[in-house]
Amino acid sequence: QAEIPETLQKILDSIHENFSEIRSVNDILISHFVSSATLTRWFRKYLHSSPREYLESVKLANAAVLLSNGHSVTDACMQSGFSDCSHFIVLFKKKFGETPLKYKKKVNVGSSFQA
Repeated sequence: QAEIPETLQKILDSIHENFSEIRSVNDILISHFVSSATLTRWFRKYLHSSPREYLESVKLANAAVLLSNGHSVTDACMQSGFSDCSHFIVLFKKKFGETPLKYKKKVNVGSSFQA
């Protein structure tokens, strides 16, 4: 596995720090002065993913943490940078195999009985 290019590493760091403000891959292209073709090529080569899939995955992972900490589905959606809750629910279910509400209820069952 080749070393990740410095620009790609900066982009990944930026995604992890600012995922909730990044609305689309276009925001990444503009802020990092990189072409769509280059970004897609780097993501495929080094991360075996598309930039959009990667960004969605970071946002969904954050949403899962928020839900497991008791946040509402709407809060988890908005705080993770999704502007459309119905789209968020579809993506969440595709990634985790259940709706955000079912996920939240499942992960919070055990925590409500702790002293």
